[in-house]
Amino acid sequence: MKKITLGILAHVDAGKTTLSENILYRCRVINSPGRVDNRDTFLDTDPVERLRGITVYSKEARFTYEGVSYTLIDTPGHSDFYKDLERSLYALDAAILVISASEGVQAHTRLLYSACKKLSIPVYIYINKMDMPGVEKSQIMTDIRQSLMIDNPVDMSLDYMEEFSVVSEEYIEKYLDGRFSEDDVADIIEDGLAVPVYAGSALKGLGVEELLHGLSLYSRPHDITGADSIVIRIKRSSTMERMTYVKVLKGSVEVRGEYFGEKISQIRQYNGERYECVDRLEAGDTGYLLGPEKPLAGMCIRDGIEDMYGISMATPVISVAVTSKDTDDILLMRYLKEYEVEEPSLNVSKGSNNKDIIIDVMGKMYLDVLKGKFKERFHIELEYSKIRVLYKETIRGSAMGLGHFEPLRHYAHVELELIEGAYGSGIEVVSEVSEDIIDKNYQANILNSLMRYRHKGILTGSQLTDVKIVLRYARAHKKHTSGADFYEASKRAVRCALNFADNVLLEPYYDFEIELPFEALNRLTFDLNNMGAETNIGVEGDIAIVTGSAPVICLSDYMDELKSYTKGCARMYLADVNYRPCHNTEEVVRSLDYRQSFDVHNTSDSVICEGGASKVIDYMSAIDRYGFYEKESTEDVARLVKSTFIGTIGTDEIDEIMSKTGGQNKGRDVRKVKKTVLPVATSGSSKKVYKAKEKYLVVDGYNVIHAFADLKELMEVSLDAARGALLDKMSNYRGYVGYPVMVVFDAYRVKGGTEHVETYNGNVLVVYTKEAQTADHFIECFARVHAADYDITVVTSDGLEQSMVRGYGCTIISSREFEQLVGSASIL
Repeated sequence: MKKITLGILAHVDAGKTTLSENILYRCRVINSPGRVDNRDTFLDTDPVERLRGITVYSKEARFTYEGVSYTLIDTPGHSDFYKDLERSLYALDAAILVISASEGVQAHTRLLYSACKKLSIPVYIYINKMDMPGVEKSQIMTDIRQSLMIDNPVDMSLDYMEEFSVVSEEYIEKYLDGRFSEDDVADIIEDGLAVPVYAGSALKGLGVEELLHGLSLYSRPHDITGADSIVIRIKRSSTMERMTYVKVLKGSVEVRGEYFGEKISQIRQYNGERYECVDRLEAGDTGYLLGPEKPLAGMCIRDGIEDMYGISMATPVISVAVTSKDTDDILLMRYLKEYEVEEPSLNVSKGSNNKDIIIDVMGKMYLDVLKGKFKERFHIELEYSKIRVLYKETIRGSAMGLGHFEPLRHYAHVELELIEGAYGSGIEVVSEVSEDIIDKNYQANILNSLMRYRHKGILTGSQLTDVKIVLRYARAHKKHTSGADFYEASKRAVRCALNFADNVLLEPYYDFEIELPFEALNRLTFDLNNMGAETNIGVEGDIAIVTGSAPVICLSDYMDELKSYTKGCARMYLADVNYRPCHNTEEVVRSLDYRQSFDVHNTSDSVICEGGASKVIDYMSAIDRYGFYEKESTEDVARLVKSTFIGTIGTDEIDEIMSKTGGQNKGRDVRKVKKTVLPVATSGSSKKVYKAKEKYLVVDGYNVIHAFADLKELMEVSLDAARGALLDKMSNYRGYVGYPVMVVFDAYRVKGGTEHVETYNGNVLVVYTKEAQTADHFIECFARVHAADYDITVVTSDGLEQSMVRGYGCTIISSREFEQLVGSASIL
């Protein structure tokens, strides 16, 4: 049996719930359709929904029609509850978009259609209230085509096969040849090339059967996440049990099985307020899992691995301070955090003064609903204050930042770049660090930390957005680094970068549509100009229609004023919030009076370890202490390798390279890789200069790692950590023996690998060979070219390599012997 999850979407009062009731009645789920005004509908059962006559929470009903099993999701129509609707969209295979014939396409209708289009959800339009006097279907079809920018809305009451076929030449040919079928229509709807339009009256049941028949005929299972299953929302049962609402897309989920590593004790499928327990959910099914506590809305299982899915298409616009006389702040914060699991967009946090409890909401109506919910569940009365528009911050251009976190027995160092992003792009995080510098698992840890944290700007402490964060460099300690260390270092690096950036304050703008008598148009345009709004004006008879966008702070309370001077003869629709540069930045920054030095949870200070104790230093001191990592240029590396292989490097040039590695450790960042500038070698520049030979130690890196017992054991855990440990040993040994040390790692199995040279701790030269070149080959060539000028000792246990370099007069030390020498040096 085909399984379809069907959503019903509409603006307020379009008749969405009435249509749901009639569908359930015709499919024999209920004995008679309920009415919103009678407060007896099947799905709007919450007290606040029946009191206000609107849908606040998405709910499910189940029915079968023409051999198709449906899960019907009735979604909220008011924009204040859009986040609940947005989460439901990812579960849908198809959506019914209800449009009121008397009101036409509204601003919220456009938002809903745009959201479905972004997620490639097939849309079936139902024009409701066609029984109203003065309604003309042709006008509404034109409105749909123009307002929703749909090229091919197809009136399903006519001979629609031909209408569908005109979307492409291929389908026209099939239609003319008599090969155009219902499957082709389904393909066209699925691809969004045309939108079927049905019309009728939900209250009278007109057009409902035709709509259901079309859905059964053309709808198909739909998924854009590529996941095995997705978590849509979290809610509490009437007995306060935590329930995870999921949709299974591949495979199955079973009772007594595991979900996110936790056992499932029960699976429920709700039908209104009633539910039945089932043993399993198959692909296409939705249901509530009891038992798992870990999953959150937006999580998924993809190829058996925990992951995230989805994008946010709407953002809260109001920030509010919350208090309660019935409990203390600690318990209130706990209650809010518990509720935040069900409503993640609340973004519960502490204010910049570290005292206020702040939440974010879509609108003021949601605050009333939240107050009622807390009274019912926690028996406390919420009080609101400091209601303000929710600003955001971004940057222009780019800026570098550094974060160092090294309290005792902890270590993490992060350097990153913030780059200006496009408006509405959110936060993007990427790494441009080689795995030779830091292991990929550590890099993933850093990127996850940067993505999960809600970064704040430094102008007002508002959320940072529309920024690309590029990881440029990072270091870890083989023993003392944990994921929490990188979490601390990365957020400090972001704050450091913001102090060097050109910061921009953003404010939310509403897209609006206002209908009013023509004689009041001059007053409206005067007010909108003072708001800095962008407007378009149209006139239909004696009614003016003004569309455009304006700051939320200016429009949020304007409706009362609009009704006043039009004597109640105006309508205003607000939708599609987007962020733009603030129109009065200086005034807002001054009024909010954010001081980043007081925001201890979002500091730019670094932490170092000095004298066996932790010490906090400011970001400028951290930069002075560690500097920023500079990557070797390809030309520099090429010169060294070329000179080694063709023998054109001279003694003076070797001396300069050796001098680069002759210093001792400076500063506490012993894992810092400094830039090595290698001299240009020109043909004929080699000169034989008689002098006593200086010692030079060349180490076959991986040969030694396999020989040293501790390094071999560490390599089983992380090759990167083993390399770092070897280089630590070589740095210490270099200080003990007093002559230059070179460590060579081969990369002959690394596809596309290129030559790479670094200095480690300022006193050890590290060479990574290129693809198809072994360390043995490099060391043999280096010995052949430079043995006449240097007293070279080679550390390796490779018998063939030993015989080759011994022929050039080099001294040989086996890796086992070298382990004892290094051990003796460390004791001394």
